[in-house]
Amino acid sequence: MDADEYLSHISNDRGAFLVRVSERDSACLALSMRDVDETGATRIKHYKIKTNNQGRFLISVHQSFATIRALIHHHKSTAIA
Repeated sequence: MDADEYLSHISNDRGAFLVRVSERDSACLALSMRDVDETGATRIKHYKIKTNNQGRFLISVHQSFATIRALIHHHKSTAIA
């Protein structure tokens, strides 16, 4: 079962997520998250989790986090730019 199939399952709500090894770059992690668009349709979004020179985790260059847990906690309530 792939990330899209898993997160699209009816028992998962908006905001359900999983962290996995990136399919394109096995040295990186990816965050896959279930969202709902303006029409109410389910969308699965995928983001590459990068690390900076200080070993902090980030999805966008605007903010980094000491742990993946902190990154996820932040993005569960704040849209990813």
